[in-house]
Amino acid sequence: MKKLAMSPATPIVRAATELMIMTASRPANIRFMTWDELDTEAGAWRIPAAKMKMKRDHLVPLVPRSLELIELTKQYRKAGAEYVFPGANPGMPGVCIMARPGRVVTGC
Repeated sequence: MKKLAMSPATPIVRAATELMIMTASRPANIRFMTWDELDTEAGAWRIPAAKMKMKRDHLVPLVPRSLELIELTKQYRKAGAEYVFPGANPGMPGVCIMARPGRVVTGC
């Protein structure tokens, strides 16, 4: 995590990458995470069946650090944006992260 914290990636990309690692989630699930999937009070992220390979809803528990990362993204949120990790273009996710053996590639 030290290398990630010191990387030249934007804060939003670093947060998305750390959340992906912490939750063992697929990059696409992180990239397309929407605010309506989150229940921060319960500390849970419900990924709908339509986004899951097995076509079943999936509940991801969120530990305090995960909730901090999600909270951090709120300062970058544009009015009406549905994605937790926003992009420069309205209505589009802005984070692209790909897991590679031994490393994570960001900003693709």
